[in-house]
Amino acid sequence: MTRKPRGKRYADDEMDRDENAAREHPHARAPRERMWFPQVPGWVYRVALILIVSVFGLLIWFNRGNLTPANISEWIQSRVVGIGVGDGFPSPVSNGRVVLAGNFASQDKNAVIVSDTALTILNSTAKELVRRQHSFSNPVMRTAGSRVMIYNLGGKGYQIEGYSKTLRKGSTDENIQAGALAPNGRYALATENKGYASRLTVYLSSGAPQYVYDFSDYYVTQVALNRSGTRAAVAAVSASQGGMVSAVYLFDFGNPKPVKILTYPENLMLSLSYGENGSIVAVGDRLTSVIREDGGKTDYDYKGRPLLTAASDNGRTALALIPYANASSGSLVLLDSSGRQTAAIPLKHRAKAVALYGNTAAVLTNDGTACAYDASTGAARGSCSAGSDARTLALHDESSAYVLGVSEIRLVTFRSGGA
Repeated sequence: MTRKPRGKRYADDEMDRDENAAREHPHARAPRERMWFPQVPGWVYRVALILIVSVFGLLIWFNRGNLTPANISEWIQSRVVGIGVGDGFPSPVSNGRVVLAGNFASQDKNAVIVSDTALTILNSTAKELVRRQHSFSNPVMRTAGSRVMIYNLGGKGYQIEGYSKTLRKGSTDENIQAGALAPNGRYALATENKGYASRLTVYLSSGAPQYVYDFSDYYVTQVALNRSGTRAAVAAVSASQGGMVSAVYLFDFGNPKPVKILTYPENLMLSLSYGENGSIVAVGDRLTSVIREDGGKTDYDYKGRPLLTAASDNGRTALALIPYANASSGSLVLLDSSGRQTAAIPLKHRAKAVALYGNTAAVLTNDGTACAYDASTGAARGSCSAGSDARTLALHDESSAYVLGVSEIRLVTFRSGGA
């Protein structure tokens, strides 16, 4: 009798192999399950790349007027110079003794100060980035992009400063009445002119004249340029029938004549600014006019309330008003880029200065308190002590501000809940 060979069973599927392995190696770690991720189709990457390139292309196209080698070099130098840490704030006003409130600003989050003898730029740690001397008896400062213009009001000298060097220094044939600067380096000067009331001369960044216009009846008081330096708004004043009248001229430098002239009887224009969206803000002593490039406008009448101080930024406006001349309290009125009132905030004390940055409006009152508000709604964002000697302020960002004191510059932070 022949014995049948004993059959042998082989693991012929995955379950059998797993069971056998478990019996033979009871302490072995169980195999991990494989995780499968869905493969992203190649077209998704291509679409994303196209979108990124398109965005950068649009940015370059809209800023093509500013993307010159000189402007790119100046931008890089401003970033390189800004590297470093100072001794921190407060920082003494050591370069000159007299600083007018209008010659104190924030540019690229740096504090810019023009005294009676020099220009000084400090970063947020109080490191001195720029110190340049000037010899002007009545200096006026204008900032744009990474440049600063200083001109001698009532004199003939002017200079344009970059972070790395003095970019241009010159003088006019007649006394300067007003000036303006564009981010790409183009600039404008209004001067006295024999035979005329004023002359406007607009220059390329090289210093070559680009445009000239003579005013026969109006004396220029303010000039503002758009970002590309291809358009301008000019405020001027004249006498009419025993009274005073202001005018705002709108210029397109492709046209030899003004494209629009708007008049404002008995309203002296105190400041003029040109926003990126084309909104022109003309702040007067009786009303503020927000003007479009086509000449359309919206006026905000103060209705007899005296104006203490004002600020504008990219078409938005902040106005500090009081109900009557000797009032100890007042209000902060905020206007959007169309001239519409967005908020009216009661103030317990008189305002010394106002400032705008992004969606934040700030006010410095005469009790030494600085308060910040949402520029769209008027909602309180915070407050802090600016110091009893605070003269003016400039927003460093939406939560902090540079403050100009009698002998020092401070950096303060707004905090919810009070000073």
